[in-house]
Amino acid sequence: MPQLLERFRVDRPDVVLDVSEETADGVLEAVRLRRTDLGLVHLPPPTVARTRDPQLDFAVVHREPLVAVLPAALATQHGERADLAALAAQQFLAPAPGAWGGLHRHLVEACRQAGFEPNVRDVKLVPTVVALVGAGLGVSILPSSVRAVRGDKVAGAAACPARAGGRNRTRSASR
Repeated sequence: MPQLLERFRVDRPDVVLDVSEETADGVLEAVRLRRTDLGLVHLPPPTVARTRDPQLDFAVVHREPLVAVLPAALATQHGERADLAALAAQQFLAPAPGAWGGLHRHLVEACRQAGFEPNVRDVKLVPTVVALVGAGLGVSILPSSVRAVRGDKVAGAAACPARAGGRNRTRSASR
């Protein structure tokens, strides 16, 4: 996303970017009410997406694979690619549904595709998810960009590709 915003800023220096953070529902509501012209959200994967909003236009602006975020010792056992089915007995930590758009649903859907219903504990912030994983309190599935924010190995946590992990799609919403 940083590269996309930088390119936009260079290509359109006359446009003022006013960036604000909000839950996915809050972003969509702001666009709907014309308090903002454009919003970026992680929406649920297509298999569980809600009915399209007739007031909004959506476009995929970024795709990335989902990765398993595991305690370092567990990541070592899995090697280069984590098998989600082998994690079925683990406590899963997920960004809260309202706070990070569709990331919670991505996690649940990836686990279902791997053949199990995950035991999920909601956590408010992605950095907190990574910290709790590093402390050995669970595992997670997050977009691969978590590596850019937190690194491959941070405080005992490691991010590795996940078999049947799926892809995250960041979408723009506009009127």
